[in-house]
Amino acid sequence: MNGATYSGELFMSCGGVGRNIADCLTRLGSDPILLSAIGQDASAQVVKKHCTHMDLSYLLELPQSATSGYVGLLSEEGQLRAGVMNMDIHSQITADYVSKYEKEIKESSMVVIDGNLSAETIDHVLALAGRYNVPGNAALP
Repeated sequence: MNGATYSGELFMSCGGVGRNIADCLTRLGSDPILLSAIGQDASAQVVKKHCTHMDLSYLLELPQSATSGYVGLLSEEGQLRAGVMNMDIHSQITADYVSKYEKEIKESSMVVIDGNLSAETIDHVLALAGRYNVPGNAALP
């Protein structure tokens, strides 16, 4: 990358490992709970529009924060050359926030945790899952 501007194609899609897993489970007939955070920006509107089939009522909406995002720069062959990400909003998913949903975790058949959360939050979720014998896994970004 030499600071030049290049012609190319732009493609936007909803992602996030946790959101992708919740999306697939919903399409398979399950009713997952997605504890995550979004801003009140254009990216959040895309998520809401694309995910109408999902229960988004557990999303933490933060008006002063940007919804997480990732931009990958690919070569003509499709190889990743560079990427830029903003996952700062995930720092708002804290152990205290997750504790508000202890009942839902207790009643879950499985817990999947996105690897963008802090180690403290991941440890807390896995401890809650362990307390109630709920299988838990961390999904790496």
